[in-house]
Amino acid sequence: MVTKVETIGRLKKEREYEDKLAEHLKLKFLDSVNSIKDISDYERKRLIETLNIIVNDSIKNTNTFDKLLESIEENGEDNY
Repeated sequence: MVTKVETIGRLKKEREYEDKLAEHLKLKFLDSVNSIKDISDYERKRLIETLNIIVNDSIKNTNTFDKLLESIEENGEDNY
């Protein structure tokens, strides 16, 4: 069991990780896919689709963390 404060701290770190992951994938990898020379258009399309799935999942995870944090902050319990 951990305290409410520890739980909130851990969840915030996880949310920050998800935010950074989505940002890096979006800014660095997705923008760089078109500069890869040795792949076919089909491979490029599949790579972009796959990276977009990961980015979207990370955004969903961030939203889930936000809801979970809100629930814990509103909950009066201290042990999780």
